[in-house]
Amino acid sequence: MSDDIVDENLPDVAPASSREERVHEEERWCYTRDDIEEWLHSDIPENDVWSHATSYRYNPHHVFLNLFRFRGTTMPHVLLRPSLWFSIITFSGTMVCRKGWLGVGAKCGDSLPALAPGDLSGTLLPLLTFFLAFYTQECYNRFKTEYINLKRIEGNIRSLGICVRVGFKCPERKLAKYDMLELFRYLCAAYYSMCTVVYGGDNYRLCLEGSHNLGLLSRKEKEALEQIPESVRWYKLLSWAFRHTEQVSHRNLMTEKETCEVHRHIMAIRQEMNTVIHDCEMRVPLGYYHTITFLTVTICLAFSYSVGYSKDIQSDLGILVLMLQLFGFLGMHEVAMQLADPFGDDECDLPVVSYVTKCMAFMTMYVSDDSEEELHLNEKEFAKGSYWVSTYYGDEKEVAWMLSKAESGRNTGLKRVLLKFIMRLFSSKYYMLSHWKRLTSEHQASRKEFKARHKI
Repeated sequence: MSDDIVDENLPDVAPASSREERVHEEERWCYTRDDIEEWLHSDIPENDVWSHATSYRYNPHHVFLNLFRFRGTTMPHVLLRPSLWFSIITFSGTMVCRKGWLGVGAKCGDSLPALAPGDLSGTLLPLLTFFLAFYTQECYNRFKTEYINLKRIEGNIRSLGICVRVGFKCPERKLAKYDMLELFRYLCAAYYSMCTVVYGGDNYRLCLEGSHNLGLLSRKEKEALEQIPESVRWYKLLSWAFRHTEQVSHRNLMTEKETCEVHRHIMAIRQEMNTVIHDCEMRVPLGYYHTITFLTVTICLAFSYSVGYSKDIQSDLGILVLMLQLFGFLGMHEVAMQLADPFGDDECDLPVVSYVTKCMAFMTMYVSDDSEEELHLNEKEFAKGSYWVSTYYGDEKEVAWMLSKAESGRNTGLKRVLLKFIMRLFSSKYYMLSHWKRLTSEHQASRKEFKARHKI
């Protein structure tokens, strides 16, 4: 690494790092193309603590295979809910007292109050179905909105990558790549810090140590952020990225328009992060959640009692009817609760750590590729008759010959100056000709008006 890279630090924002640490931080992202492609096309490893929080993939055409899946479904959570077992106990006790089992009961059930499944099917069951469907739809809209906001953050980071690819110009290409990677590192670190604010899981805790282990923060930067409240760290990291852009613009003599464009994308990222945090802070109102939960639990208990009380349903089929109804109601309620808080430890929660890691890997791969600088130096070789420009020029070889004449290494600066001079010359002549035609037409119109007035 050159001395220019080592001496370039952020004294106003982040603590200065030593030469060895700066070198280590730069080499940390010097991965091979195969490593980065493996990150982009693979999920988080199974031994990672976040492997259970990723979205489980499935093929909707494999119907029977999906029916017998356990992980990634609501079955593990429904089986842990006390309301399910209270309903089963209610059904079992009512059935024993009402119908008898192994000679037990059969008479004690005569004093039980009558309640048949038909009494609930026309009133409470449709009401609960409507409320659960509406509540689940609202929670899914909340889940989808949070996902879209996260992807907008990544989209702004990728759009910024195209801007800095042109704006961060430097004679030393390695220094330009270092500047771009530093900017993306700050942005991804802010992305990770924002996730620490909205994360609501109980099993793990996102912290600065995790960001340091991912290579997004150096040791000095981590120590500086530890002095700041957790809710402000993502905002401070965006300020570091803003300051880094200012330093690069002064050193590389970026135009004011290019600098403002980079700043505009950073402010767009800040706005999307703010939206994610504000939406996450707006929880489902307690009254809404309490009403849905109360209706679900009480109606499930009442339905369990009615199935056990009714003699129209056989004992061996009663448990099947009960489990289908309980799984439908409790399962939808469980899905709605998981979707209402997409940042946690549930199987359907958003894998935010994977998003941050893949975003940084994507931008690293983008920066490491230099095809933009070599694109116009290549010969235009296409399959016969497939080049779109050939429909206008008629011959692909002629197009390739014209492009090769205009490539670099043939005094393009002089050609550019001559082309501007010719365009100005023709534009001035065209302006003079159009002005002369306008004056001539006005003169002829005035003469016609004079003749008409004096009847000449």
